[in-house]
Amino acid sequence: MSDNAIDDKRKSNESAIDTKKFFMILSRKLLVFGTTILVGAIILYGCRTSQTNLLPDNFDCFPYTNEEAQIESVLVNTDIVKTADSFFSTKLSFDYDKNKAILDEKGFFSLLKYLKYNKNANWLSLYVATTLQGVLALNFSILNIVYDYINKTFTESIIIFIMPYIVMFLAGFIMFIDCFYLVYLWFYNLYLYYSTAKFNEKIGQTEWQDSVFAFWDIINLMPSLFIVFVFFLLLIFVGHTIIVFIAFVATLYVFILPTFLEADVIDKNGNKKPYTFKNALMNILKYKMNIVMYLITYMILSDTFSSYGGYSAFVAFIAFLILFFFTKIYNPYIPNKTTDLTTSNFAPFDQATKMCGKTDAIPEAIPEAIPEAIPEAIPEAIPEAIPEEMSLQLREAPQPSAPKAKSDYLRPEPSALKQEIEPQKL
Repeated sequence: MSDNAIDDKRKSNESAIDTKKFFMILSRKLLVFGTTILVGAIILYGCRTSQTNLLPDNFDCFPYTNEEAQIESVLVNTDIVKTADSFFSTKLSFDYDKNKAILDEKGFFSLLKYLKYNKNANWLSLYVATTLQGVLALNFSILNIVYDYINKTFTESIIIFIMPYIVMFLAGFIMFIDCFYLVYLWFYNLYLYYSTAKFNEKIGQTEWQDSVFAFWDIINLMPSLFIVFVFFLLLIFVGHTIIVFIAFVATLYVFILPTFLEADVIDKNGNKKPYTFKNALMNILKYKMNIVMYLITYMILSDTFSSYGGYSAFVAFIAFLILFFFTKIYNPYIPNKTTDLTTSNFAPFDQATKMCGKTDAIPEAIPEAIPEAIPEAIPEAIPEAIPEEMSLQLREAPQPSAPKAKSDYLRPEPSALKQEIEPQKL
């Protein structure tokens, strides 16, 4: 075989290796990019649900207890698009009752409530459920604050394409906090050992009575110290592994849970259509397609240059220029007023207020209502309530030249009180 044939074969093999390397690198980058969009969609949808304050961050409220939450109803912006005329967005409404059923019936919370309130519940199931609920409530509290800040501060494009790399550090921080908090709950919730259970037939669940002070009562001191010692040994030998695992799962769970919540799209006529996380993901590919294409183009050009050199990269660049000028894939998406559900302008980005339990409205003008409730002629009503002789004496008394103010009847002067009391001595 000649030297030229050997060189040609070697170049052919190198070209095949370069092509294989190119597609492997590009495929890996596209996979990472696709994962980034997926995580960005999860974060974006979580920020929108955070604005409604539906995330279960209150340990004393549903779904941790049966205490109902009072949540303000708000409209949420998503799929935000800027055009030459105005801003457009899809307006979402998250129904509390529907999402409450999702949390209660399909979520992990229903399992925890079953462990606490089923007929055969014991102190150990109560201990496990209470500890896990405490961790989840802490995680949702942190996430709700961070998501609310992101929702008010950053654009959708930053949330989708940049926030996934920042939120990774947030997830690590939450997991780190969880580990320490779980160690605390590991010992603190031991007071539940002295809880007493009573099954309520009317509501079909167990009711618990517990007291933190009972654990350190002088009568229970020795059993309590023994329980602490046993759980300390469990923490040393197996507890640390359990805690790290729970922290990881709890952190992952709080990021995934918002994607199960459902919303309704409010169109320009006030009609509602279902909107889920799947719709949010599909709309990202539609409304942000120009940004996606710019990033994919950059990845292809950079990999082409590193694998084949400047000439091949230049040819690829010319091909993308043709696509840029003669197609619409790089153009920003403009909402279709007929088919799209976006409407002009924005709803406020303020987070909805939430209160746990039922509250009664307080009248706004109580001080103004008090004088109106006082009769105009209190002196005329006084003689009717006293004996006839005393009434005659009061009627013969000189009348004031001008009517008294209502405040005089509320706070009578001492001299006036004396005049009314003296007839009673007779």
